[in-house]
Amino acid sequence: MTQPGSQRDAGHSGHPSFDKGLILAGVSAVAQKLRQESRERLHRMTGAERLAEALMLGQRAIAAYAAAHVLELDAARRKLERAAQAGRRPSRVMNDLAG
Repeated sequence: MTQPGSQRDAGHSGHPSFDKGLILAGVSAVAQKLRQESRERLHRMTGAERLAEALMLGQRAIAAYAAAHVLELDAARRKLERAAQAGRRPSRVMNDLAG
C-alpha cells in the first residue's frame, strides 16, 4: 500500500502527488533568504553604485523588451516611454523625448 502524498501515489492525474504546503514553505524560505541577501548587498553599496545598478537594470529591461518585440533599442525605449506617459498630464518635454 502506498502512502498518500508519496511519489508512488499517482492519484487520478497519473502524476506523483506532493505536499504543496511543504513545497510552498520551502519556496517561501528560499525567497526570504534571497530578499535578505539582496537587502544586505544593497546596504553595502554606495548611492552611486545603487544608481549605476538601477540604470543597468533599466537598460537590460529595455533590451529584453526590444528582443521580445523585435524592435531596435531606440524604438523600444520610445515605446516604453510613451506607455509610461499614457494617462498622465501632457508634457511637451516628454512628448519631444518620447517622439
